[in-house]
Amino acid sequence: MIDRLRAAAVSGKDVGRARATLIYALVRAGRVVEAGTEVAKVESAEHTHPLLPELRAFVARFGAGVDGGADAATDAAPVTDAAAPVAEAAPAEPTGGGEPTGAASPGGDFRRRLTQAAQALTSGDLGRAEQLYRSVASEQPGNTEALSGLADVARRRNDTATANRLYAEVLDANPSYLPALMATADNKWQAGDRKGAITLYRRILEQAGASSDYGQRAAARIAQGEGTDSAKPAPTGQSPAPTPTPKPDSTIDTSDLPGVTPP
Repeated sequence: MIDRLRAAAVSGKDVGRARATLIYALVRAGRVVEAGTEVAKVESAEHTHPLLPELRAFVARFGAGVDGGADAATDAAPVTDAAAPVAEAAPAEPTGGGEPTGAASPGGDFRRRLTQAAQALTSGDLGRAEQLYRSVASEQPGNTEALSGLADVARRRNDTATANRLYAEVLDANPSYLPALMATADNKWQAGDRKGAITLYRRILEQAGASSDYGQRAAARIAQGEGTDSAKPAPTGQSPAPTPTPKPDSTIDTSDLPGVTPP
């Protein structure tokens, strides 16, 4: 159910209701950290969601007990105060494809940093996106969204080996995480492993549904792959047999030809 709600939340159809339901489902499933990330996305939306205060309070009430320590209380506090400022350090573009240097680690609520990282990735600011994703991953090594985001950055930089390693790590922790599934399928497709890619596309289509963006993209690739396979001629083990030369018919009557003596 959570996977279908997540797909619906990015489908462009009644996103507000889908994301609110997703937040509720995540909290009830004990995945409060992920629910907080979704609340941050609601907060950054162009239009204010009518249930935003209730969603904040709902996540904060359950999030206060996560891990039973000070870190959980720190993470939950910004959710209850939308006006709390987010401390950000000036980004520094990494040199030579490495980690950013010369700038302090970004501060503020990790959910906001994940949203900002996604926005930076979309706009092509890979250095900023990597910095934000790494700041979250260093605090929460198992954060699926941060690891998947770092994989996306590596993929944009054509570092396929690093991207595949990070996507595999994400799917080991959460086999149903659609962004990592789709990226892994796309990488297999581009590498020429059409069979392996189509296997993953079928999983995505079944999990996300045919009406979602992920499902539609997966269905298109499946159709493309099956169309390419059907267009190939069937292999044969031998060359076609030559057309036989007809033998002369021995029953032809030649008695009326000149110089031929009838029997």
